Amino acid sequence: MELLLQLLVNGIAVGAVYGLFAVAFGTTYLVAKVFHVALAAVFATAAFAYQTALAAGLPAAAAVFAAAAAAALVTGLFCEGVVYRTLRRRGGDEMMLLVGSLAVMAIVSSTIALVWGHTPLPVPGFGDGTSYTFGGVNITLRQIIIVACGVLATVGVAAFMNGTAEGRKMRAVSDNPVLAGAAGISVQRSYLWAFAIGSLVAAVAAILFSSGRTITPFLGLQPTLVGAVAVIFGGTGRPVPNFLVGIFLGIVQSVALWRVESIWETAILFGILFLVLLLRPHGLFGNARTAMET
Repeated sequence: MELLLQLLVNGIAVGAVYGLFAVAFGTTYLVAKVFHVALAAVFATAAFAYQTALAAGLPAAAAVFAAAAAAALVTGLFCEGVVYRTLRRRGGDEMMLLVGSLAVMAIVSSTIALVWGHTPLPVPGFGDGTSYTFGGVNITLRQIIIVACGVLATVGVAAFMNGTAEGRKMRAVSDNPVLAGAAGISVQRSYLWAFAIGSLVAAVAAILFSSGRTITPFLGLQPTLVGAVAVIFGGTGRPVPNFLVGIFLGIVQSVALWRVESIWETAILFGILFLVLLLRPHGLFGNARTAMET
C-alpha cells in the first residue's frame, strides 16, 4: 500500500506538469484554432535557456526570466508572427497550420541539437533535496513546489481569461473572429496574447519538469502528447479541467508502474483516451453543446 501511495504522490507531481502543458495547449487552440504541436519546441527552448542561464552563474530568478523570454520569442514572434500569420494570409486552413507547426517543431528542436548537441545536459534541482515523510510516503519539497506553481499558474490563466478585458476579447475572437473584428477587436492582437500566455505557461512547465533532470533537444515531445490528450479530455479553453485531467493522466502513468512495465505507459494512456472518445466524445468535463461551441 505504501508503494501505491508513493506512486500516487509521484503521479500528482508529474501530472501537474502535464496539466500546465494542457493549459498552454488549450489556450492557444481556443483562440487561434491552431493545433500547436510546436509547443514541444517552446518547451525545449525554455528548458535549455534555463539550463544555460544557470550554468552561466545567473541567479535562479534571472534564469527563469531568460527561459520565459526565450519561450515567448519562439512562440509569440516566430510561430504566430511569422509562420501562422503568413499561412493565414495565404488562405491556409487548420491542416496547413498544423503542418507549419510540425515544421517549426522540427526546425527549432534540430537547431537546439545543433547548438547544444545531443548529449543530455544536467539541470540543477530546486528544493535543496528537502523531503517530508508521512506514513512511509516520501514527499519532496520539489514536488510541493511543482504542484503549487501548477495550481497558481492555472488559476492565473483562468482569472485572466474570465476576469480581464483582454481575456474577454480573446474569448470573443474564439467564438467568431469575423464578428469580433467587426466589433473593433484586434484579432491579431488576441492571437498574440494567446500565444504569449501559452508560451509562458509552457516555460513554467519546462522549468518545473527539467529541474533536477537531464534535458535533450526533444524532451518536449512527451509533454506535448500528454497535454494534447488532456485537452481532448477536458475541453479547449477550460484551464482548470485541463489541469485536473493532466494530473489524472500523470497519476495513471505513475500508478501503472505498480502492475506493468514502464514500456506500457503510453499504450495505457491512449487506451484510456480511446475509451473516453467512445463513451464521452465531448470530453470528461464537457457536454454536447460546449463541444459544438469549441
